Amino acid sequence: MPRQTTNHRRPGRPRRNSHAPSALEPRDEILHHASAIFSAKGVGATTVTDIANAVGLTQAAIYYHFAGRDDILAALIDYVIEETDAFSAAADQQATPAERLRFLISRHVYRLTTSPYDLWFIAGLSEAEARNHDGLVEHHKTWQQALSAIVTDGQRQGHFIDIEPRLAVASFSGLVYSALQQHHVGTDVDPEVIANLAVRSLSVEPVSH
Repeated sequence: MPRQTTNHRRPGRPRRNSHAPSALEPRDEILHHASAIFSAKGVGATTVTDIANAVGLTQAAIYYHFAGRDDILAALIDYVIEETDAFSAAADQQATPAERLRFLISRHVYRLTTSPYDLWFIAGLSEAEARNHDGLVEHHKTWQQALSAIVTDGQRQGHFIDIEPRLAVASFSGLVYSALQQHHVGTDVDPEVIANLAVRSLSVEPVSH
């Protein structure tokens, strides 16, 4: 079963030190700092103490908003997943397989790289850590199935080269994670460029856009 996140947001927990006030709500600030530490150190090497020190709160204040590190991780994973169904459905409205593929890749890259959180840690999750969050496993499976269906449809229509769909999907995942890594180190990422690379890698003929 996926871990459940807590929802209390009662105000009034004092900060432990004199960090400058943040414009973020305490819960969002915790997620913001935790995602950066997860991406820098890995989830397994991160402690609640690390997160508390980064935010400038006591550990008790962290536990006031979250049950622990895994609860924080679950909240970040929920953030990644929550809008995927919406833009996957919108991709189905695009006219051609190439347009559907371009839309789906570009929206996914855009969501990951414009997040208020550093989501690079997702690429480094171990299989055990991923399995602890059923929603992430299901999300990944749905994502692969959607891309595979687009590839198959494009091949059926003669738009895409003959390649095993699973190999194509693996290459798309590599492009997305490469874009996320570049964003993590501070490089500007254009989602449309990434999406066009994906389409051109499969197209029988050069595509215009």
